[in-house]
Amino acid sequence: MSGVPDVRVGVAIPAAGVGRRMGGTRKAWLELDGRPLLALALEPFLARTDVTAVRVALSPPDAADPPIWLVGLDDRVQV
Repeated sequence: MSGVPDVRVGVAIPAAGVGRRMGGTRKAWLELDGRPLLALALEPFLARTDVTAVRVALSPPDAADPPIWLVGLDDRVQV
């Protein structure tokens, strides 16, 4: 026994806002440098090998039809 257990990390990302304060523009879908903010937020977690699961909470309409880039981003990501 090495004394350091294998660590597995799960990440929950809340992204179900409707953008009421931004006039209906949802921040998760806004782009920065041509990439959605949600993709940029997921990047540091997906770069880690100890992160084994990422769950993204979307609004019901978005969860029913999530963007292709999100569902194809990484096998660890689920909506």
